[in-house]
Amino acid sequence: MAKRKSDLEKLFDDLYELTELFWPIGAIVSVLLTMAGFTSLNWVSEIKLDRSRFLIEALNDSWIGYLPYLLPIVIFLLAIIFALRSLNVFLRQNELI
Repeated sequence: MAKRKSDLEKLFDDLYELTELFWPIGAIVSVLLTMAGFTSLNWVSEIKLDRSRFLIEALNDSWIGYLPYLLPIVIFLLAIIFALRSLNVFLRQNELI
């Protein structure tokens, strides 16, 4: 039996394929993902600065305390992927490469 893709996976697949046709869509997605990355980075920083939480304070002393930073990193990597894809399509459509 084949594994079904989640709705989020389908959305990113469709946007990635749509970027091949229209590069501005990839640029918009890249900008939105960059804004989401900065928002999540701000959220993680606020969690790390809030010392009143017992669990977060305990996790800050170990390597697991850096685990929340994976969310912004993944979002920024997705933004870079969409930006490079849209740049590649832009250059091909304008016959610059």
